Amino acid sequence: MTDEYWSLIVENSYRDIYSFALKILGSVQDAEEVTQDTFLQAFKSLKGDEPLTVLRPWLYTTARNKCIDRKRWWKRWTVLAKELFAADKEDSQPPATMDTLPIL
Repeated sequence: MTDEYWSLIVENSYRDIYSFALKILGSVQDAEEVTQDTFLQAFKSLKGDEPLTVLRPWLYTTARNKCIDRKRWWKRWTVLAKELFAADKEDSQPPATMDTLPIL
């Protein structure tokens, strides 16, 4: 993939993919990570000669799948965290959002 081609892809699609992920996830940080992961996967996976009309649906599908994976991870984490907090303290509750997770 040439630098010009990659710049064109990012310029024309980044904001749309980010907005799409933000609507699904509701978290700025998670939407940024999913968007970056989507473009990183595109950079690694694509040959570089795909027209933008073919690439945009691929980007949306990849972003959607990454959002689903992120939501599944969050669901599993909250179940595990509830079990751990319940075992540790009777009255403790895990953080309400991913943005409030403690940094380990």
